[in-house]
Amino acid sequence: MLPTDLHDRLGRPCALFIRSGGASMTADPELGPSEGGGVMAHPNEELVRRGFAAFGAGDMATLDGLFADDIVWHVGGRSPLSGDYAGKEAVLGYFGRLGQETGGSFRIEIHDMLANDEHVVALTTASAQRQGKSLSDAPGVQVFHVRDGRVTESWFHAGDQYASDEFFT
Repeated sequence: MLPTDLHDRLGRPCALFIRSGGASMTADPELGPSEGGGVMAHPNEELVRRGFAAFGAGDMATLDGLFADDIVWHVGGRSPLSGDYAGKEAVLGYFGRLGQETGGSFRIEIHDMLANDEHVVALTTASAQRQGKSLSDAPGVQVFHVRDGRVTESWFHAGDQYASDEFFT
């Protein structure tokens, strides 16, 4: 149940707008939905959404531009793909390996995103085929650290780590 009088952490009034896939809150009650009926996304959310779109299209050049040179990408679990990937080359190499391991079938759908000035959290669902195995409707959470308009770090957390490990093993 939502309170009728919303305030941000500083005690200022907030406006709450419902949009497809979630709610958005702004500290300025004068700001309302845009003419399209939605709320303008945080710039970091837009950055990460561009990244997901580029990943889905196999556009590594765009991803290269969205990532900091010293990015670190953390993949949990115990599969051969698990581990920490440091630097753009290693992260893009991981993406290539992910595509190779799944024959290009790996897909990720964004359920919702939350963003602020330093972090973006993406609620996702993944699917893929590999060596007669299927990964379907696999929920996950990905947390991104953003600094100076670039992704500097990412942590992926599978909803069912055992199933993810089994799929990639």
